[in-house]
Amino acid sequence: MPNIPFSEVCRLFRVYIRALTGADIVINLSNDTFQSYPHPSPEAINLPEEIHEFANREDNFWLYKVYISHQLGYFLYDSFSLSHEDFFLSFPEPDLAARIFYLLEDGRVDNCLQREYQGLARDIRRFRQNRLATTVNREESWPETIEAMVWERLSNSSHHSRYTTLWESWFREVASRVTEPGAMVFDSVIGTLFLYTIISHIRQSLTWKNDLGGALPLSF
Repeated sequence: MPNIPFSEVCRLFRVYIRALTGADIVINLSNDTFQSYPHPSPEAINLPEEIHEFANREDNFWLYKVYISHQLGYFLYDSFSLSHEDFFLSFPEPDLAARIFYLLEDGRVDNCLQREYQGLARDIRRFRQNRLATTVNREESWPETIEAMVWERLSNSSHHSRYTTLWESWFREVASRVTEPGAMVFDSVIGTLFLYTIISHIRQSLTWKNDLGGALPLSF
């Protein structure tokens, strides 16, 4: 599979980063800790050392562009106007809070980029369609199921969802709030507070039902 090492495209993307932000942002490269949709820190963006997801170099180059643009959106749209880590630590389960927050903030940032940059809008729509197709065709444990439900709503998917829950309107309300024009990072904060409570309740219900050997309170 034709991979693209970042070293081959480094100079081009450094110019791109400066053109979009007016700054030289540090780039951290790692394949060991890389996630499927990377998130930056206040000091740097994070990228894989190489990309080999697709069968041709053009698509692998495109994926680098999406990863970089997405993370630059965190700087362009003031995601770091609050400390992410301090916010996560205010929850009993910081990892769960982080997972929810980044899901919502990804949606907010990507929608901001789509509204402001027409070329990026096409790239992000393509990425979302690919990710959504991958997400809805796999078997998930309950955290991935919840994530897939919210991702569908953030993506404004037009296909019939296989996820139907008692909390459908709440998921849609949160997704609508963080993707509307003018949404700020604090809308993702509010959405995280709200969904954290719901998801914690879902997990408690699932555990309680499983312990009793009863039916789960969700219908997929």
